[in-house]
Amino acid sequence: MLQRLGERMTAYNLPRVMRLRGPLRAEALQRAFEAVIARHAILRTRFLERDGLPMAVAEPQVAFTLGQTDVSALAPQAREEAIAREVQATLHHVFDLAVAPAMVARLLKRGEDDHVLVLCLHHIVSDAWSNPVFAADLSTAYGLALRQAGPVQLPPLRLQYADHAVRQRETLARGGFDRALAHWNAQLGPEVPVLALPTDAPRPAMPSFRGTSIDFALEPALEAALRQFCRAERCTPFVVLFAAWQLLLARFARQSEFAVGVPHAGRQDEEVFGLIGFFVNTHVYRARLKPEQTLRALCRQIRSDALAAMSHPDLPLDLLLAQRNERRDPTRSPLFQVLFGVQMGDLPALAFDDVTVEFVEQGDVNAKFDLSMNFQVGSARIGGRLAYNTDLFEASTARRLVRACVAMLEAIVRAPDQFVGAVGLADEDDLRRLAAWGLGKPAPVPVGASALTGSSFVPVHEHVALHARRHPQATALVQEDDALTWSVLDRRVDELARRLRDRGIGADARVGLAFDRSIPMVVAMLGVLRAGAAFVPLDPALPAERLAFQLRDSGAVLVIRDAVGDEVGDGGDDGDPAWAFGVPTMRLPAGDHGDDTDRARSPRGATATSTASATATDTVIPTAVHPDQAAYLIYTSGSTGRPKGVVVSHGALGNYLDGVLHRLDIDDRLSSMAMVSTVAADLGHTVLFGALRAGLTLHLISAARAFDPDAFAEVMRRESIDVLKITPSHLLALLGAREAADALPRHRLVLGGEATTWALLSRIQALRPALRVFNHYGPTETTVGTLTQEAATADRSAATLPVRPSSKRTAVSMYCD
Repeated sequence: MLQRLGERMTAYNLPRVMRLRGPLRAEALQRAFEAVIARHAILRTRFLERDGLPMAVAEPQVAFTLGQTDVSALAPQAREEAIAREVQATLHHVFDLAVAPAMVARLLKRGEDDHVLVLCLHHIVSDAWSNPVFAADLSTAYGLALRQAGPVQLPPLRLQYADHAVRQRETLARGGFDRALAHWNAQLGPEVPVLALPTDAPRPAMPSFRGTSIDFALEPALEAALRQFCRAERCTPFVVLFAAWQLLLARFARQSEFAVGVPHAGRQDEEVFGLIGFFVNTHVYRARLKPEQTLRALCRQIRSDALAAMSHPDLPLDLLLAQRNERRDPTRSPLFQVLFGVQMGDLPALAFDDVTVEFVEQGDVNAKFDLSMNFQVGSARIGGRLAYNTDLFEASTARRLVRACVAMLEAIVRAPDQFVGAVGLADEDDLRRLAAWGLGKPAPVPVGASALTGSSFVPVHEHVALHARRHPQATALVQEDDALTWSVLDRRVDELARRLRDRGIGADARVGLAFDRSIPMVVAMLGVLRAGAAFVPLDPALPAERLAFQLRDSGAVLVIRDAVGDEVGDGGDDGDPAWAFGVPTMRLPAGDHGDDTDRARSPRGATATSTASATATDTVIPTAVHPDQAAYLIYTSGSTGRPKGVVVSHGALGNYLDGVLHRLDIDDRLSSMAMVSTVAADLGHTVLFGALRAGLTLHLISAARAFDPDAFAEVMRRESIDVLKITPSHLLALLGAREAADALPRHRLVLGGEATTWALLSRIQALRPALRVFNHYGPTETTVGTLTQEAATADRSAATLPVRPSSKRTAVSMYCD
């Protein structure tokens, strides 16, 4: 039993606080409580454990004392403080279930005709349905106690809770739950995804069940619209309210499938309607939301699920849990982490003869689940209460969820034929706040102004020429045992640019590049840019059909390929690939064809090719490049899976490099960057163009090494790599190297493409404490990435390592898709 496992557990307490005004007789109230206990055997029941098995023993009589405290003589402030202490002590009473009754009550006297009654029952003997039953019996017994002396007797019950329990055991013994079990397992499927709600704080290893709640009511106009929609759809308010709750959870967690617990009264037989006891059962609904589904269709789906549930209502939740193989997590409730309930009818009234009773709501609750939403659908109003675990959520988040739930309900009843995927989580307040956060007034790079220096605009490919003049013998590129100095790289880029111009390729032309990650790839990119054209990276590993689409869609007029090897199927004798479909191809010459070269061993072992300065007649006169001119066209998968081409301008690329190099704090102390990602995606552009812009050595690590943990660690150690960009999952695999620390760069690690967990970050920090780690994110349409966050200054309350703008020229707006 959970109560025995947690000696101080109060999560299953059911508290009520009432303000009583009028001539109350405390001794009559005492006798009224005794009468209710005598009538309901469940209140005289002790719960024991014998030989490892739970047992319930109903006693013929039990002692009960209504606690009484008189605080009327205290000063007003002291009186209220004393009442608050007594209320909290009663509400958080720790029950010993081996002693009956599992109920405590205390009467606090504020004045002559002014009292506070605090009542707390353990959930094992009561439920929500029991509240009006208890209230009615206590009211009747109090009236009798006023009119007679001695013990009060209420009419005996024909059936007790124990009789119901015996019937349930008999049903289980004869296999009566088999059909219900089959239904619920089929409805839930073999495995139910955990609802991964984004929390304001890390989930504690041991739940405290601390919580509080927010009460709210629907506006009359919305309430009327809800009732009208229910009449039109022939459904109950439960269906529409539950649809709004599912929709909110799906948007909040960005998850389309999850489970929700829904309490069911568990009183199918009318003869148990008047019993106090724990009859309630919890049904587990599996939410399945589809973006293309209309809100009306979602309601109809939930109505169908609810009707099926009502056909199989009796299966105990513990029996369902016992028959399933869900992995247990001590930090979460099994199978479902959120609750939803609807109570129909007005709240039960309690009358003590001439004494008026007012229920006093308590904010603090026992939060057995992450979130619990309950609605009370009365004759004149619809009220709601969101209870939340305060270990996980801040009050501001809870208030936002309430607003969002109401907004979801508005969407359903006022525009039921819109799609689920079109309903956003952000309300007007959220959008205003997000707009304010994103106001950075981005400054476009004007013609004639540099994004970096304020001098004339210098595109990234011309920085290569600058580095070649300033540091001609420094190493620019390294690939395995080959390396190029800046001077040779610049000359090769010039040669290719000249050949392209001779073919008539210049401004606005697009050139496909079919290369693996290699030195020739970089030469080809820079040569196309220097010719004034835009490059289109084509990954040779992609299927021929996809390459053909990208080539056709981009409008490329030429394909440049490596000097050796054939990436995908050849065509005719000219060696053109079949996917080129008549687009001319050109092989990039291997090696260096000049007579003025010599080779020298670089300090770390690669052979660097260098050259004497080229003459003025050999140099290509740079083509003037406008910041708005296309630098490259790159393909993403697109939201539908169809490749989507994105054009990135020279100005956007320069702006990105300006911001990201500043955020990464790239300076003269750093000398090298490493690229491990595919050339056909822009994840690696941070280091590819970052190294070319900053004048650092770029190491192009082969695919064979990039996926071999030990080989990768060896090259990172040998080459003393300073900066690496990589996806978290790729890095996690590489940290399986025998010398895991060697797989990390010396100074800067940039993670992107996926969420970075705190667990991975902790491991990185343990291996290299001085390493600066950055999280980098942004869609391709905004040029590689627009958001960067250093881990050392990140908000640890976020679910994963967060991000922020990389540059003052960047404005960020957030929208729910």
